[in-house]
Formats: sequence, structure tokens, C-alpha cells
Amino acid sequence: DLQYFPNQMRKVYLNYSFFSILSGFSNLLIAKVDILMVGYFLGGAGLAIYANAVYLSVLIFIPAVAITKIASPVIARAFKFKQINEIETIYKKSSTTQFLIGGLAFILLWSNLDNFFELQREEYRQGKMVLFYLGLSRVLTMLFGVAGSIINISKYYRFDTITSVSLAIFTVISNAIMIPLWGLEGGAIATMLSLTLFYLIRAQFLKAKYDIHPFSKQTLQVSFILILTFIISEILPFALNIYVDTIYRSVIILSIVGFLTLFMNISEDVNRLYKKV
Repeated sequence: DLQYFPNQMRKVYLNYSFFSILSGFSNLLIAKVDILMVGYFLGGAGLAIYANAVYLSVLIFIPAVAITKIASPVIARAFKFKQINEIETIYKKSSTTQFLIGGLAFILLWSNLDNFFELQREEYRQGKMVLFYLGLSRVLTMLFGVAGSIINISKYYRFDTITSVSLAIFTVISNAIMIPLWGLEGGAIATMLSLTLFYLIRAQFLKAKYDIHPFSKQTLQVSFILILTFIISEILPFALNIYVDTIYRSVIILSIVGFLTLFMNISEDVNRLYKKV
């Protein structure tokens, strides 16, 4: 019934949809272009090794997708009532939680990576540093919380599209330069630099427009916990076989992060969940 969909609403709807689709296409290109360009420059063998590392690194980012879906309607409601303080609270909480979970997932994955490669062909070990750079890029992007959702829901949603398109172009150019120079690692470094720059620009934009940022004292505390845990995971000796080693490493890493997170009261949500359980 078109009377419930007047011209003015149609104009807003189509305008927002166009920019959202363009932004989504750019994000899809950013996520896949490094794989395509590695295949073009290094052939099928390089593509297989690189893609293996990419799909492993995606595991780190899964919690961020879930948190974004949960936070988006809350952010939209806060914008409706002009509750910028509420948006900043969500921004900071999402940054702390994503950084902690993403960092923990990265350390677990990296610490057990050699054991995982034992189950694959020896050639896949060439992708170890690729995973390091890609995993680190995931953690760094998770540090910026739900910045993308805040911009996309705000009246400045066009900026999200502009930066996404610009990032896609920059990613193609940086990959074209770095892959011939440094091979597989070049593609991963290009992606890491592109994503980090992209999220820094987003964070700076939100700081300029709404005077909000994702960082707090918890950011420093989480950094300390993750760095300490990473160092400990690197010096743990190998135990018996890959299966026992994976279990004991994972238990130690989870125990350190879990204890310090609760002891330092990093996240009210995590502490509340722990007490509830």
C-alpha cells in the first residue's frame, strides 16, 4: 500500500539502501581481494596456503560479528533519543570485550598452530607468519569496537561508504605493491595496514563529530593481560604429543586470562556472568 510509503520516505529508503549496498560490496571486496591477488601473483599453491591462513584468522573475528548484531539496535535507540553518553558507553564496552575475546582467540590459535600444521601437509607451514599478521589485524580492528555500526546508524552513514570504497582501492594498490615484494607475507601485511588505517580513520571521525572514543583504563589492562599471556604461551615446553600439548596449553592460557580478567574486574558483564554461573 503506497500510502504508507510516501515519496519522501522512498527517497530516504533508496538513498540509504544505495549507500549500504555500495558499502557492503566494498567490505566484501576488502575481505576477498588479498586472496584473489595472491592467486594472481603467486599461483595456486600460494593461494591454497594463504586461503588456509585467512579462514583460520576468521575464527578470531566471529565474536565481533555477534557483538555488533547485539549492539546495533541499542545504538539505534540511543540515537533516536540523542543519548550520546549511552552510545559512548556501548562503544567502550564493545571495545574492551572484543579486544579481550579477540586477543584470547588469537593467542590460543597461535600457540597451537604448530600442532594444527602437524595434521596438514608440510607446505602449509609457510602460512604461519601470514596467520600472525592476519590474526593481529583482526585483533586490532576488534579494539575499535562497534565504530562501524555507530557511523552506519548515524546521519553520517555516507562516510562509512566513502571510507569503505577508499579502503577497497587502497587495499588493491597495497597488495599489488607488497605481494610481488614479500610474497604471502606481503599480502597479509597489506591487509593489516589497510584495516588498521581504516579503523583509525573511523575512530577519529567519531571523535571529531561526537567527541567519543573507544579507549579506557580497561584497554591498558587488557593489553597487559594479553601481552603477559602471549609471552607465557611462547615459553611453554612441548608436552608428549600434539593432542596433550594442545589441551594443556589451552587450559593454561584460558586460566591466566580468566583469572586476571576477573581479578582486575576488566568487564562488568564478564564478572556478572561468572557470578551467575
